[in-house]
Amino acid sequence: MSQLSAIKDRVRTITNLHKVTKAMEMVTRTKIHKMRQNAASAKDYQELYAGLFGALALKYVIKPGASQETSQKYCLAFFSQKGFCGGFNEKLLNCLRAALATEKIPPKLYLLGRFQAKWKHVLAREFQHIAARENTYREETAGLVAEIGAKILAGEKIEVCFIYNRLVSVLEQTPLAQKIYPPDPPAVEKEILLEPDVDALYPEALKGYLTACLAKAYWESAAGEYYFRLLSMKNANDNAELILGGLLLEYNKTRQTRITQELSEVISAFDVLKVSAEKKERGV
Repeated sequence: MSQLSAIKDRVRTITNLHKVTKAMEMVTRTKIHKMRQNAASAKDYQELYAGLFGALALKYVIKPGASQETSQKYCLAFFSQKGFCGGFNEKLLNCLRAALATEKIPPKLYLLGRFQAKWKHVLAREFQHIAARENTYREETAGLVAEIGAKILAGEKIEVCFIYNRLVSVLEQTPLAQKIYPPDPPAVEKEILLEPDVDALYPEALKGYLTACLAKAYWESAAGEYYFRLLSMKNANDNAELILGGLLLEYNKTRQTRITQELSEVISAFDVLKVSAEKKERGV
């Protein structure tokens, strides 16, 4: 019965895993609509704000004497908050490594999401970790936004790059390294009336722009993570059902073979006893 016991153990293990992946799929489905709405809203807001800020930045005069050479680059990478999302982080990690390989001066690197020990091994460079949970990511990143804004307003030449999985569709999340500051000039320059003047508006507009860009990258990454997890869990469920079907079929075949073998042994033993009894009757 050892083979049947081994198959039973495998069925029990796969069944338990199937329950976990099924529960994860159900939880993901309940939250994915909210993530998609947050991503769409953040994207629309950032695009609108970027147009306004781009026009405002054209009128802002850098402080006299400020260096025109980039003195510091900030790089923020948005990883997943939870597990069970397949290669979501792997694709982003490869994109991050490629982006860092082109940098002559090491940037200040910030990794957002659930901490993973392999970051240190794969990146082999210093970085700062920010948990950036869904409910508190604004508070956790407020200090960094303020630091970047203060250096820009002080006249330093700062460059800010976000690396995240851009949400293309349910089936596609593409790793993207996007420079968000300095902003690209608007395609069409619009004449705008400022009240009060640009020097008074720029500090708050800069803070709002950085916050809007961060929110867009964060929620697109979060929505992509949920989509990726949903597909991973669905594939895991489908594979678990196929494996369970195969194991049950193997179990039934093995059990039937064992029953047939036992019946054959009983019949053979009965035939031997019958022959023996007939020999005794004949006095052989």
